Amino acid sequence: MKKTRSIPPYRVVFYTLLGSFFLIFAAYQYTSSSIEKTLFMREQLFSLGEKIQKKRLHQTNNKMVFHHFLGKDHLFLHNKISSLSLLEKEKRFLQQRMDKLALPEDLILKKRLSIITGAENSLSFSEGPMEIGSHYKEIIEHQNKAVEIDSADLERVLSLLEGEALSSPHLLISEAKIERKKSVIHEVWSAFFHVLRREYTE
Repeated sequence: MKKTRSIPPYRVVFYTLLGSFFLIFAAYQYTSSSIEKTLFMREQLFSLGEKIQKKRLHQTNNKMVFHHFLGKDHLFLHNKISSLSLLEKEKRFLQQRMDKLALPEDLILKKRLSIITGAENSLSFSEGPMEIGSHYKEIIEHQNKAVEIDSADLERVLSLLEGEALSSPHLLISEAKIERKKSVIHEVWSAFFHVLRREYTE
C-alpha cells in the first residue's frame, strides 16, 4: 500500500493566497469596469437631460415670440417709420435763418430746406423676396434710398426697428449702412437699412 503524500502546509497557504489574489483582482476589474460604465451612462444621461432642457427652453421662447408678435401690423414700416419727419432741428434752424435774412430768397438755404422737407429725404421701403415656413413668412423690406438723419432721428428709427412699439411686428435689421456726412450746422448721417419682417400665422 502506497503512502499518500500530503501537500505541505506552506503550499496550501500559498495556493490559497494566490487563488484569493486572482479572485480579488477579477472582482476589482469587474467593479472598475462597472463603475466606468455607470459613470459613462450617468454623463450620457446628464448630457441628454441638458439637451432636453435646452430644447424645451427653446420651444418655450419660440412660443412666447410667436404669441407676442401674432397679429401685429404688417404695414408697420410704411405706417410708422416711413411717416417720420427727419432733421427737424435743421429744418427749424434753416427756417429761422431765412425768416431773419434780408434776402429770404437765398438759393442755398432754400435748396437745402427743399431737399430735407420733400420726399427726397423720406424713409420708404419696398417688399423683396418672401420665404414661407411653418406658421410664419419672412419678407425682406428694402429701403428705396439712403436718407439724411441726425442723432435723434437715428435713435427713433432704431428703437422702432428693435420693436419698442406695441404694434411692431418681428423686425430684424439684415443690413445697415450709416455714414457721417459733412454739415456746418450739426451732426448729420446718411442711413440705409434692409429689414427682415417676420409674420406669424395660426
